Amino acid sequence: MNSNLKIISDLTEEITEAIKNGVHPEKIMAITCTTKVADELIERIRTRLLELGDTESATGILNGYVGTANCVFGRLLRELALERGLSPTQKVLSDTEAGSLFHTTVSGTIDKFYHKNSEVFYRLGLDNRNNDWRNKVFEIVKLARQNGLSSEEVKECADYSWEIMKSWLPMSHSTSEQLDKGLESALKFAESTLPGGDSTRLTLKVVEKIKLALVDWKRNGYLSWEQWAELSKLAPGKRSEDDVSQVCATASVHYAHPRLHGDMKEAIFALFHCAAEAMEKYVEEKNKRGVIDFIDQEFLALELLTDKENEKALKERISAVFVDEFQDLSPLQIAINMQLLNIADNVAWTGDVKQAIYGFRGTDPMEQALAIETWSWRDSGSKDIGTDAAHIAVGMKEVIDQRDEYLVMDKITKSLRPLKAGDIAVLCKSNRDCVKVASALSKIGISATVGKSGLMETQEVAYDVAEYTDKDAVHVLTYDKSKGLEWPFVILYSLGRSSKRDKLPVFDNVIAVSTKEFDIENPLDGRKLYYCPWPYGNRKRKVDLDGFVENTKELREKEEQLLKENQRLMYVGITRANDYLVFVDRDYSKIGSIDDKGQKVIANLGVIEEDLEDDSSGNKIGKIVVNGERFTCKIKEISIAEGK
Repeated sequence: MNSNLKIISDLTEEITEAIKNGVHPEKIMAITCTTKVADELIERIRTRLLELGDTESATGILNGYVGTANCVFGRLLRELALERGLSPTQKVLSDTEAGSLFHTTVSGTIDKFYHKNSEVFYRLGLDNRNNDWRNKVFEIVKLARQNGLSSEEVKECADYSWEIMKSWLPMSHSTSEQLDKGLESALKFAESTLPGGDSTRLTLKVVEKIKLALVDWKRNGYLSWEQWAELSKLAPGKRSEDDVSQVCATASVHYAHPRLHGDMKEAIFALFHCAAEAMEKYVEEKNKRGVIDFIDQEFLALELLTDKENEKALKERISAVFVDEFQDLSPLQIAINMQLLNIADNVAWTGDVKQAIYGFRGTDPMEQALAIETWSWRDSGSKDIGTDAAHIAVGMKEVIDQRDEYLVMDKITKSLRPLKAGDIAVLCKSNRDCVKVASALSKIGISATVGKSGLMETQEVAYDVAEYTDKDAVHVLTYDKSKGLEWPFVILYSLGRSSKRDKLPVFDNVIAVSTKEFDIENPLDGRKLYYCPWPYGNRKRKVDLDGFVENTKELREKEEQLLKENQRLMYVGITRANDYLVFVDRDYSKIGSIDDKGQKVIANLGVIEEDLEDDSSGNKIGKIVVNGERFTCKIKEISIAEGK
């Protein structure tokens, strides 16, 4: 790593120190994760400089290159537009505008690939709302652009994906026709003999499934792979087991069916080739309109920084570079920031190494929170997200109604005051969770702000999420969008969703990998994507295909990544709280993530300590254990039924 790069922890102090040591504030570049973080950073620097009596620098920093990557590099591209042969007034699309243009532009491409592959998508269960192949295409495009892949390289990822998936699949010793004929014959035999004298509920249910399968076979000429899997697991009453056994036996070899293998290959190639064509159409449309989006802007910035002809002009503008939250940079953004090492005399990346390595090593993540609570509920058997959100809303109303009991330090007066709704943030794993929580709050009269979603979010999320501007509203946002921000009162939701998914995580996820040893000097080298469809629709468990994947390198790597991501999100959430930290979940046993040594990071969460007395409000008291250190924890049970 270059000698002029260092890792720091306090951006404000480091920039202030650089200015004290003679760096002109106008020549400072500081790249932050959000505009709000940039504004707060500038304000902190100006306050510090004014305290030092340096009013000139406090004014000068306003002219520095401080902001998000797109803001900073957008300004540089405008200033050097003529040298680059670009228009200084080039239109940069917002995420919302870019998303709308992308979806409009590629709709014809999407329709073409659907009509060509509709039967395959149906058989694989990729054409329903819960698992729409179109969303996979959008995800491929998003990741491909972030990893610097061209449309031709995206097509090559189809071959790469199929080679991975083919290595998981067992060889077939029968033809498609043989396997189809065997199952169809077994179904017809079972239909002719059932229910016989067996009128049990289990047998009648099996009869219904067999009849439906034969109707579908006659109408379509085939069954979906979900139906094959279901037929292999038929469980009639004991008297009818022999009549159904042949159906189960012939259907149970679905994983080795040549047509299944062909369908998965065809789907993989369809998705990557559709994505490649969509990328090309999107580029053509942007060129026609004379517009670019944020990722285009980043590529232009990389070209700007790598062109030696621009080096002198850049050095005249930039003396020191500070990059906030380096652990969240995409490969493209890492490539950009590595080029800055050749421009600036000093480069500092500031971020939390504990987040960068996705752990809690050697530090106390609870040190910022003055009080810890857990909220749980037992009055509903529902596991619906909406029910969870309703409980969170009830718990929050109780807090707001008792705001005098929750005192926080006012940033302006520097004195304690009662909690306000605007002091509260609820962090969720997904935009969909955010919408559910905000809706539940609204139903009981609590205003909430919901963060926007980005360019390639799924369509239903991208257009469902609203944004409000009530300054005294509860903030509801994802963990990732909370980076760099802090609130007095933070509620952590959906951490209990285990890294272990219903189906193995190598299926139905577009995964970016490096096929070469990662080189920070050339982070885009060797990047590829792979996607492997799950062929059994809504049947996500107890399917024999799982067994062929359980010991693969790809699954081990993906599960490790998910575990580390869960740890990272937990750490991010914990460190957003200044005064009060609340964990909410139905099952706290899933929250205690495991570190790389196999030890639980968090234990005893939500567990009542029998030797501790209840507090004055009747809440139970427990001890939360983080990395072996114990903290007092208030345990609250929320009940919608009781109106709490």
